[in-house]
Amino acid sequence: MSTIFKRTFSSNQQLQKFSKQLEAQPVLNEKAEKQPEEKTLIEPASINKPIIEKEYKQHKYSTAWFKISHKKLNDLASQIASKPVDSAILQMQFSEKRASNRIKSTLALARDHAVAKGLDRSSLIVKEAYVNRGTPHKRMDIKGRMRTGIKEHPHSRLHVVLTPQKSIDQQKAEKYSKKLNKVRSPGVVRQSPKIINSVPYYNW
Repeated sequence: MSTIFKRTFSSNQQLQKFSKQLEAQPVLNEKAEKQPEEKTLIEPASINKPIIEKEYKQHKYSTAWFKISHKKLNDLASQIASKPVDSAILQMQFSEKRASNRIKSTLALARDHAVAKGLDRSSLIVKEAYVNRGTPHKRMDIKGRMRTGIKEHPHSRLHVVLTPQKSIDQQKAEKYSKKLNKVRSPGVVRQSPKIINSVPYYNW
């Protein structure tokens, strides 16, 4: 009987300990919930900064590398430089050069991109138009008597910079109007100087 009583007593003690642990567990969980969470450096800042839109002053665009001599392309670049975009597109539309269609589409696309950036279309001019010379593509040149040579096909591309400003014709007209409207004095009339310390003979 003594052994049975000891076993029951020990089991009762274990049950009491287990019940105490269960009662204390929700309290521990509440304390854990009340504790503030440690902030890590990876978490983003909660400050809402205002988004500032970027103001563009120019737009740069270029064609892809294509098969043309840099000298021939430079002639077209000098034709459209320092002109309004619409005027440059019109020049390429009526040009008989082979690369004029490609440059015309490039100018139209660059103009649309510049307008999408917020630039004024009516004041857009081609500020810069320059050419880059690429590496020529080499091909075999078959000749007579089992001989061969090397052909070089030149490649180049055109860069265009569009900016909203006045064209050269407008600047010349403004200079001319300023000269016309400028107030000018008739000038100071020179009088004969006074004769001082005169002598009865010539000084020369």
